[in-house]
Amino acid sequence: MTPKCPDCGRDQDECSCSNEIESLRAQITELKAENERLNKAAVILRATIKCQQHWQEERDELKRQNAELAKDAERYRWIRRLHWSDGTLTVTHPRNVHLGSTCLSLDLLDDAIDASMKGEQS
Repeated sequence: MTPKCPDCGRDQDECSCSNEIESLRAQITELKAENERLNKAAVILRATIKCQQHWQEERDELKRQNAELAKDAERYRWIRRLHWSDGTLTVTHPRNVHLGSTCLSLDLLDDAIDASMKGEQS
């Protein structure tokens, strides 16, 4: 009498269960390896997305700062072009605010602003 397959009950000579089981085990091994590769790829993808979000936030902040600086530069250029005799605004040093004083403009204004800025930083 031929031994019977414990899985399907057929004679072991006629049964292909062990081959199917080995094939399924091999597939499981391949699927586990693929799952591990995909999990590693997902970790890298999440890190890449987080990094991209950081750089997008950094870019947005730099754009915001650039817009502020552009507005400041626009104001500065407008003030710099003013002339004391016909402008709507005159820039002077507080100690020189009296009739006949020199009002700073163009390069003199640049130098005075630079000196004042250096004084604030120290």
